[in-house]
Amino acid sequence: MGVKAKEKYRLENGDIVPGTTTILQELGWNKNTLVSWANRLGLLSIEARGFVDDKASIGKLAHAFVLAEFKSEQPNTEDYTAKQIELAKNCLSSYREWKEKRKVEPILIEKELVSEEFKYGGTPDFFGKIDEVLTLMDYKTGKGIYPEYIIQVSAYHNLIKEKGHEIQEIRILSIPRASDESFSEKIVKEDEIKAGFEIFKHLLAVYNLKGAIKKER
Repeated sequence: MGVKAKEKYRLENGDIVPGTTTILQELGWNKNTLVSWANRLGLLSIEARGFVDDKASIGKLAHAFVLAEFKSEQPNTEDYTAKQIELAKNCLSSYREWKEKRKVEPILIEKELVSEEFKYGGTPDFFGKIDEVLTLMDYKTGKGIYPEYIIQVSAYHNLIKEKGHEIQEIRILSIPRASDESFSEKIVKEDEIKAGFEIFKHLLAVYNLKGAIKKER
């Protein structure tokens, strides 16, 4: 959920490999949509980078609130504005409402994982049981569920499978921050995961090729 800092994932031999979100962000997945969206903000006299940073901060804090629920902790909010805290708490309220109707039992919460086979890393939000079903779940804040989210969870799906866990269901939750956004949930189908991971493998290959070109300069 939100934008995470770039992690350093390492293979068993110590080599550093890229993280899932880094691969997707650096290669500009869904770039045309983002450009169009930024242009619309410009017409409204809204500076795109500041707008994105603010929304990312809300998403990051909301993610921290949800994680703190599992750990019975209070997240640190000193680096956030009162408005960001308020909107992040809106996210938490929406998540609690969803959770109250289900039995949620975590197994892995924000666990850093590395694929020795494909040489990348990632930190899935949640893997555990939801109503007794072994579930991989990713939390998002915003106005919808987009194709790049499926690519991301497909990469997480592979990471968890490589560690020997069975996954029976994959969910993406889009948790609203404000009144103009709505709660939505998607159960990702098996064929979507297969397609998403094929796309991810191609993106990973491009990412690595770009890195090779940079090294030669």
